[in-house]
Amino acid sequence: MSNARYTNMGHARYIGRIGALAVALGIGAGMFAMPFMASAEPSKPDTSSSTDSASTTSTAPKKKPKVPVTKSVNGVIVRDTDPNDTTVAITTPGEHSRAVARGVGSTADATNCNRCTATVTGTGSTATATNGSNNTATVTGDNSHATATDGNHNTATVNGNNNIGAIARLGDNNTATVTGDGSHAVAGGNDLSPGNGNTATVVGDGSTATAGPVDGNTAIVHGDGLSAAATGDGTTVIVPPPAP
Repeated sequence: MSNARYTNMGHARYIGRIGALAVALGIGAGMFAMPFMASAEPSKPDTSSSTDSASTTSTAPKKKPKVPVTKSVNGVIVRDTDPNDTTVAITTPGEHSRAVARGVGSTADATNCNRCTATVTGTGSTATATNGSNNTATVTGDNSHATATDGNHNTATVNGNNNIGAIARLGDNNTATVTGDGSHAVAGGNDLSPGNGNTATVVGDGSTATAGPVDGNTAIVHGDGLSAAATGDGTTVIVPPPAP
């Protein structure tokens, strides 16, 4: 009989004795029969919580800075969220006018004007509705200007950036409108002659429309780098001219 066989038999008898002893002591025999199973693989650290935390932190949307707002109604500041006072909104007591400035460095002025409205939404822009009644100036954009002044029911509107301005002035029922960047629209009179019912409209960049002085003139520009001027009574100029 080989030594290997005796060795195996010896191991078997040894394990049998240990198992019997374990049973007598109330200990599971399997713990001794297979000692190599007692050592399990070391557990891996749970990183799910830290991973989830890191993921949440990296993907969380950044909060946009709040736009400062100042609002004045009938001579009273009714809202002011600008701690640095870069927005300015002013009205005159007793005139029932309204001014709202939204954006850093913006100004809305509706003073010396009955039931007038000046509204700015943008950075570094100005809306002015003054010296009359029911005038309206509105700016939506940056570094632009709208002025409705020296008359009644004048309207100036700008939608765009870096505009010289929309100006409706020196008369009644004048309308100036700019849609685009770097453009200019003027409707109304001048220091020598007032103008009423004039309309100047620009749709484009770097263009100019002038309607007035005198009454009932219309100047319309559609395009970039163009100019239209309607002066006299009841004159209409459209650039480029409409197709025949």
